[in-house]
Amino acid sequence: MENMLMFVTLLKFGVCRMKCRSLSIFLSETKSDYVIDNYKTKEEKLIFMKYNKFSYIFIMASLPPMVLTSFLYYFKTVIPSMLMVIANSSYEYKLPYKIKQIPKPYDIKSYTFGCVYQFMSIVMVLSGYVGIDCLLACTGFHLTGQLAILNSRVKEVLVDTNGPRQGIRKMILRHYQLIRLADILEDSFNIVIFLHLVCSTILLCTSSYQMLRSLAVLEKIYILTFIMYVGLLLSTLFGYCYMGECLIEESTNLCEALYHSDWYELSTIDIQSICICMVRARKPLQLTCAKFCVLSLCTFSDIVKTSMAYLSVVRTFM
Repeated sequence: MENMLMFVTLLKFGVCRMKCRSLSIFLSETKSDYVIDNYKTKEEKLIFMKYNKFSYIFIMASLPPMVLTSFLYYFKTVIPSMLMVIANSSYEYKLPYKIKQIPKPYDIKSYTFGCVYQFMSIVMVLSGYVGIDCLLACTGFHLTGQLAILNSRVKEVLVDTNGPRQGIRKMILRHYQLIRLADILEDSFNIVIFLHLVCSTILLCTSSYQMLRSLAVLEKIYILTFIMYVGLLLSTLFGYCYMGECLIEESTNLCEALYHSDWYELSTIDIQSICICMVRARKPLQLTCAKFCVLSLCTFSDIVKTSMAYLSVVRTFM
């Protein structure tokens, strides 16, 4: 389990490094969205705050539990190992993470260096594994919020001070910009999403199995650690899938918002422009798992069912 986490973390780092230019374009183009003067009505401000609050909830549901779980998993081995060696010098030092030890710790000094080295891996996991998840959640929910704000502005298109045609032009240009940003987000994170979903499927199975083994021997600290870790995996996975579901819903809601507007009062050319925009809005903006499947709440239920099916198989053979 430790090796898989480190491997996925390194892969996430590598993917984000390769996509740093496209991510910088996304962040630079969305920088102006955080200026409060861009939102004229109370409804727009509430929508903006709503989706940014989703990002905050995702971060608070991911980072603090991951920190606590990592420290519990780390110290549950360090402290007992030191106490056992102090009581009986014939015992071997056990490092927190199960990796090949070259060389093996033979005294308190080498053991301390080994623990410090593995403690650095916790920082790496927190910054790479959880940090990239939080970056995706913030950018994804922000994009979804901007689509929702665009939907709320449809009513104002027909009463634009420069005429409805100018208002339609602004709306189409903004819609095109958001589509381009969604494509950048999809291109930058589809491999990260794939890694996260595959890793979550395997880790849900293995962590649940470890938790069941700990229940059998009543190891309380192990039970607490694995319960927290499984809860963290499920909450992060649900946040991913809920973000994808919101993006699909808000991107297609533009078509409905345009349909319910007073489009019949416009000229023929303006109606044609709106029809073209509606046709494009019928195609949802999506985040995919390396182009294999779409990120949605259905994906969440499929992953959980697959993990529990693997767990049943593992319990049968073990």
